[in-house]
Amino acid sequence: MTLMLDSERLSLLFPAYLETDRDLTVVAFGPSVALVTAGVSIGSPLSRTFVLQPAGAPADLARAKTLVRLAMSDGAPRLQGLVVETETGFLFLANVFVASTDTLERERDDAVAASRAKSDFLGQISRELRTQLHGVIGVIGQLASSRLTPEQAELVELIQGSGDALTDVVDEVLDFVRQEAQPVSEDARAFDLSHRSQDGPAATPSTAAESADDDDDAPVRALVAEDHPANRRIIELMLAPMGVEVTLVANGAEAVEAFKQHDWEMVLLDMQMPVLDGASAARAMRGMEPALGRGRTPIAMLSANVLPRHVEDALAAGADHFIAKPVTPAALARGLDELIRAAAVNAAKEA
Repeated sequence: MTLMLDSERLSLLFPAYLETDRDLTVVAFGPSVALVTAGVSIGSPLSRTFVLQPAGAPADLARAKTLVRLAMSDGAPRLQGLVVETETGFLFLANVFVASTDTLERERDDAVAASRAKSDFLGQISRELRTQLHGVIGVIGQLASSRLTPEQAELVELIQGSGDALTDVVDEVLDFVRQEAQPVSEDARAFDLSHRSQDGPAATPSTAAESADDDDDAPVRALVAEDHPANRRIIELMLAPMGVEVTLVANGAEAVEAFKQHDWEMVLLDMQMPVLDGASAARAMRGMEPALGRGRTPIAMLSANVLPRHVEDALAAGADHFIAKPVTPAALARGLDELIRAAAVNAAKEA
């Protein structure tokens, strides 16, 4: 057949066209072909760059009007179109780029990995910010409950407002990470105690202690594992006015050893610690309880990682409750009260 199209028109209609002679030597090609590979050149054999799929004589493929692909040997994108026989050779009228299966899978995997890396990075930044905010907000909360002059109280209130605003900014970052990862369930949101609804009766500092020990005035004994020195001190300061006697350890391994030695009324574990993390420590403690002849000890997991998967991991490890950082004294009191209630419910389920 005679195709009355010059190279300019061919390029407009089929930007990835490729023309060969009868021996399948390249005599012309469209501008898009050069974008696919730098290996193709006029005068070079077609087989040096491309593999014809399906295999067969171009004349036969042209007569059968078979859809053909010019696949590159390295698995890069391919050209797809029809073969047309001309008086001097063949025209491959390709105007569609088709990625190979391997290429598509690689691109998909790369996109998934990039999205995961972005979410992990933002989650890590959020965790670091929440850890430091826990210290700032915790200290300011303690300061606010002490005797202050009007001027001092005003300054404390300003700092508290700024701390709350910064926490909101961090939460906005977390919301973005949540949307990237998966939808957030209402149950998961309810665990974020730093922003729980203030409706209903407010928790008092003694609520948790009263829930844990209604029979006498003995202090509630709590084991607290937290690797950050400032945060250990802040939690101790928060719990002291609630009538809680605190024993502090710096990692999960120390917490497990201390758990063996005493029957604690409650355990608070930071989720991310050196030596042994909080989730591993909680699993170890749950495994020990039957051999130690103990009932279910209330365990709360504290963490600046507050995505749904972190909450789920904590509960799956044996925690009864999840408390998000940063934590105020009031939020901690509410959290401990809910910890006691949740532990009672879980113990009843196991009975």
